[in-house]
Amino acid sequence: SPVAAAASGGSGQTATDHESTGDEARKAGDWGTAVIAYSKAIEAKGTSAKLLHKYGEAQWRAGQPDPAAVTLQSAAKAGESRAYKLLGTIAEKNGDTAGAITNYETYLTANPNDAEVKSRLDALAG
Repeated sequence: SPVAAAASGGSGQTATDHESTGDEARKAGDWGTAVIAYSKAIEAKGTSAKLLHKYGEAQWRAGQPDPAAVTLQSAAKAGESRAYKLLGTIAEKNGDTAGAITNYETYLTANPNDAEVKSRLDALAG
């Protein structure tokens, strides 16, 4: 695909090009290509909280939960509150109820109107 070709080509592409390729792959549900593209964007320009969040989400959706958790922890520490929602999901899937609750509660401090997370938190705390 053109998106995959852009992700694999490195010469002459800027960090913004790689991030755009990742965004296009993300929209198409091509999570493997998104992981590669976001990784190249991070290599080219360093990290930002938003880019780390996108990279972590792509890793998660590409079936890489452990690397995703590490990346999302970095995104959260860098100030991306949305990372806590996915960290909660990862913890929940791993059977870590306490971790899921902590991450969901942290997420809700910045995003108090997220009904989906409130519902998951209620179910876990139930």
